[in-house]
Amino acid sequence: MTVDAHTRGGRLPRDMAGLSAYLLDRERRHRTRLYENRMEGLDYATPPGARGQVVFTAALTGATAYADGTTLLSGAAGMSSAFRPTA
Repeated sequence: MTVDAHTRGGRLPRDMAGLSAYLLDRERRHRTRLYENRMEGLDYATPPGARGQVVFTAALTGATAYADGTTLLSGAAGMSSAFRPTA
């Protein structure tokens, strides 16, 4: 984490809330970069906001079977058009 913060020109988090914010921001930037690179041929069609909703739903529900997870995500507001589950 020290190397990542130094590379980005940022500072290390000072507390647990800062650590959570730091890690969530890093994950969001990564999802955005993957989505933007879909034009370069990467198979990543889910927008970062939709992916964030998937992660949030997974954090609330915990591990589920594939069929149950797909049902949960299909019922989540706005997810049916943005999330494309793969087999």
